[in-house]
Amino acid sequence: MNQSRRVVITGSIATGKSTVTRMLIERGYPVLDADRIAGGIYEDHALLSRVRAHFGETVLTAEGKLDRKKLGERIFRDAKERKVLNRMTHPVIIKRMLQEEKSVEGDLVFWDVPLYFEERDVLEPLIQPTATVLVYATFEQQLQRLQIRDALGYEEALERIKAQIPIEQKRKMADYILDNSRGIVDLSGQLTELLPLLEANRPYKI
Repeated sequence: MNQSRRVVITGSIATGKSTVTRMLIERGYPVLDADRIAGGIYEDHALLSRVRAHFGETVLTAEGKLDRKKLGERIFRDAKERKVLNRMTHPVIIKRMLQEEKSVEGDLVFWDVPLYFEERDVLEPLIQPTATVLVYATFEQQLQRLQIRDALGYEEALERIKAQIPIEQKRKMADYILDNSRGIVDLSGQLTELLPLLEANRPYKI
């Protein structure tokens, strides 16, 4: 695998990142999914021990396994605790993604990393991407989509969005933008235009 062809796909909650990764897979591109890999990382006993040492026995089940719901409740409204957990888990996730990448064929591989910009100082040196692609939607669209998708009230949806870097700020940080504010047909067309630029490593936003 030529590491110079590694592209991070990221976004914010309810901007449509999964739609883009599905389109990429349908077009035959390999996509490594950080969220999927994160689902099994607590099988790593060393990581689980670190989580227990910091967060305490209250985030474990009676059998000594991680209680994801309790841990989620603990970190959701506490940015510092969320940062601590991310610093513990992200290196483990990236290590597994690097291992998985070894079995991928082709010169261009997409890494689906939801919190890339929130944890860029840790993730960028580990991933060393060629480019970052942000899946964008307006704040108002995020709020509406999230309320519908997860059956949330206004305040709860707003709280989840505010737990991440504002989407307009992320827009300035990304190398490329896929604007998902105008519908799926338009988004697909943008992706068609973007892929040759990524293949050629063209360094400018569309």
